[in-house]
Amino acid sequence: MSHSPPRHPAYRVTLFYGPDHIEEEPQGIQCVFNVKKRSWKGGVHIAVFIFQSQWLRMKERLKFDRWLQSVVMDVPSILRSQCLSRAQDLLAQQLCYLKLALALDRDLPQEHGQIAGQQFLEELEEQVERSDAWLKQQILNELDVESLYDECSSESDEP
Repeated sequence: MSHSPPRHPAYRVTLFYGPDHIEEEPQGIQCVFNVKKRSWKGGVHIAVFIFQSQWLRMKERLKFDRWLQSVVMDVPSILRSQCLSRAQDLLAQQLCYLKLALALDRDLPQEHGQIAGQQFLEELEEQVERSDAWLKQQILNELDVESLYDECSSESDEP
């Protein structure tokens, strides 16, 4: 059964940047979000880190690469590698967002901070299992695969 992640109406969350792929130990991915609670005068930056090993485990659990191949199968070859790369980034952003949502459930102080790799390990994997369909739908929405078909067909129609 799939559920969407918890909503946090008291917070406004926007991706500031990421994902960054961290090559030094511990390897992983990191996104930074701007988080503002309605009662705060300003937002704070929260860096969210996911270990490389956990990232790979969650991708496998979601059967992400197999699913993604089926999604882009009919994407024009000229755009397929770009689409595959973008989808990997989108998954990383969504996983980092889910981890941030777990921290928001526990209320965040109004200060810049980070959510370290070892925080919410089990909770994140449980949330990913519950949010399988939601995650994939978010990625499909962002990829907008149908417009890629239209874009390429209109370009090929031009003289």
